[in-house]
Amino acid sequence: MYMIISMKNLTKGLAGAIFILSMGACQKKAPVRRSQAWLNSIERALLTAQNASDAAFQALKADVKKNGNSSNGLKRVKRAEKLKKRTHEVEVAIQKMKSTLVKDAGCGFDSKTRQLNNPQNAAKVSEIMQANESELIQLLDSYVDFLSIEYKDLDLYKLERLTNDMEYPQQVTFYDKFYKNANVAEALSSLTVHQLAVRHYEAYILKKLGAGDLYQSF
Repeated sequence: MYMIISMKNLTKGLAGAIFILSMGACQKKAPVRRSQAWLNSIERALLTAQNASDAAFQALKADVKKNGNSSNGLKRVKRAEKLKKRTHEVEVAIQKMKSTLVKDAGCGFDSKTRQLNNPQNAAKVSEIMQANESELIQLLDSYVDFLSIEYKDLDLYKLERLTNDMEYPQQVTFYDKFYKNANVAEALSSLTVHQLAVRHYEAYILKKLGAGDLYQSF
């Protein structure tokens, strides 16, 4: 059970850290540099996860080919392709939300400093994320449902929904947990956390399909 616990704890840990960061913003102006550094760190982790996924998929195809392209092996490759396609669709949809935040809330990035031009625009963040909350929850929930149904024959552990409420120190909703009072960088970090959580679920399924232990890579 170590694999699924690791993914679950990772998501909750990142969510908790972002929640604490957002709570600090309620009391005083959010530390912009720290928020940006946190975002950069999570973006690097996402890139690592993406590269590890691609490498594992290529390794799976090479292994199947090396062993004579058996019908079972080709079936696993086809299922892995379907998995990666669905993951990509979810990731792209979330990326569009991030682009909207950067453009409409952050007023873009400064060409010299590469920092957001309006990093403290929490009011616009709230407006954008409240408008997108239902779509985001549906994206994440449907992805978990897809995995649970499409790959149920792989003897999966129960995949926890990525949109569950949490208690810190009292019960808070998905929106409150990730986006309430968040500045632009914090909201971008939260969306990246969702992308990273999706990639970790993808990694779990890829391993079940014989693509190797991606967690050795990130």
